[in-house]
Amino acid sequence: MAGERVLVFDTRQANRDFFLYQVLRPGGYVPIVVDSWEAVLQHGLASPPPDVMILPLTSEGQLPVDVVHQVLSHNPEVAILFLTPQWTEQHAAQARELGGQTTGHLLFPLNVVACVAAIERSLSKVRVQREVRRLTAPLEAANRETQNRVRELQVLIAVIRSVTSLMDLQQVLVRVVEAAVYLTGAEEGSLLLVDEETGELYMRAAKNFDQEFAKTFRLRAQDSLAGRCVRSGEPVLVTQRGKQKIKTTYLVQSILYVPITVRNTTIGALGVDNRISTRPFTPWHTRVLQALADAAAVSIENAKLYEALQAKVRTLEVAYARAVEADRTKTMALEGTVGALYARLDALRTLLSSSGTDGSRGQTLREIRSEIDGLADALKGLVPVPTHTGRTDPLKSVPR
Repeated sequence: MAGERVLVFDTRQANRDFFLYQVLRPGGYVPIVVDSWEAVLQHGLASPPPDVMILPLTSEGQLPVDVVHQVLSHNPEVAILFLTPQWTEQHAAQARELGGQTTGHLLFPLNVVACVAAIERSLSKVRVQREVRRLTAPLEAANRETQNRVRELQVLIAVIRSVTSLMDLQQVLVRVVEAAVYLTGAEEGSLLLVDEETGELYMRAAKNFDQEFAKTFRLRAQDSLAGRCVRSGEPVLVTQRGKQKIKTTYLVQSILYVPITVRNTTIGALGVDNRISTRPFTPWHTRVLQALADAAAVSIENAKLYEALQAKVRTLEVAYARAVEADRTKTMALEGTVGALYARLDALRTLLSSSGTDGSRGQTLREIRSEIDGLADALKGLVPVPTHTGRTDPLKSVPR
């Protein structure tokens, strides 16, 4: 394949000229001819490096192990050929230790055919490696993307579990926004809810916003991107169109809103945005954000139900306290009435006891006493007999 880069280093000018004029240029290669080990390292560590490097042995007759190690540690796909008057078992052992990129050797005296054949063998290995890399690069990218998605899903599941276990709604919403920023790589995040009185959107939770800005943030639902999301109940994604005005002095490069829906009613929106970065949001980010918004909706609904339940409990407690107080008041009033009746009965019994029991008058008195006894028994069924200090039960003191 024409245009591939071949570096040649030899201390003898004649050998360098042989490769340059008889092998490399006629073969359509891009020649890189150098005259020092320093130049070899300079090119070998560069990016891109030569495809093939043809190197001599050291002055001691050994392979240039240190130089090759440095080159291959930076550019492991470079193929290495060695120039040598003879190839020994020691050389072969050193080449094996250097690894698979040491693809062969050239013996003196040099000839064009042998040199071209050795270069092509080395390049064929480089070409195969490049093709494998070209074919596997999408798979590796997809694998990295899958691993990233798995990690993001694990974070998403952990966040959803944590927010559904929290009772503090504000803490839940803050955690949802923080997760939204983290999982989408956004610069800012916010959770907007609809004000039921004004219909405007206000910021209930935020990440990386100025606190004062977040407190005073208000958007009309009729003419805003967040409002469009709330009105339609669908995500709104704006990206790669230049800066978008969300509000005066609030310009963003890209923004994404998803609806927060409770019982088929959209009550707000969860959003992320980038003010500086031009990196766009993707459909995957939309799905992640929607899952977080759904978790927030569940928490908001649970909080509303909990607040309603607490209100009912408080109402019942007040009603129970009032009923107890009313019952106590009635009981005290009844006890007072019964006490007064007992006092009257006591006085009547005393009067009857002092009147005697002879003749028809005695018969009448006995009948009256019988009626009094019946009334006393009926009163006993209502409340206990009042305790009279220093006095016995009048029902027991009257003679029969």
